Amino acid sequence: TDLEKGGEIYMENGVEYIELNGTKGKAIVVGSKPYLVEFTYKNGEISELYCECYHVTPCKHCFATLMQLRDTVKFIEQNYNEQYENTNYFAAILKGKFFNLAIDSNKTGSINIGW
Repeated sequence: TDLEKGGEIYMENGVEYIELNGTKGKAIVVGSKPYLVEFTYKNGEISELYCECYHVTPCKHCFATLMQLRDTVKFIEQNYNEQYENTNYFAAILKGKFFNLAIDSNKTGSINIGW
């Protein structure tokens, strides 16, 4: 089922990026290729779930995103609740993907990792 396949994607760190900006959320989920998943998150409820893959939503990419969102929100609330409440924003990127983008890239620039 799509739920089981989504769980597999989640367990294999297939959700490479997730963000929540106010009530609007986005994730990049890698299956056979990267897919953008968008959603609305308000008061613990998810709505307007959309994936750019060809399957009917909710697909395995959506389920993987929901699992990652659950764990990321829990982590943020336990460790960075004050900062999150002040900004109403968080973003998380898979460590390996971050290093590939930040270090292996030929581009120059800076990265701010402080609050």
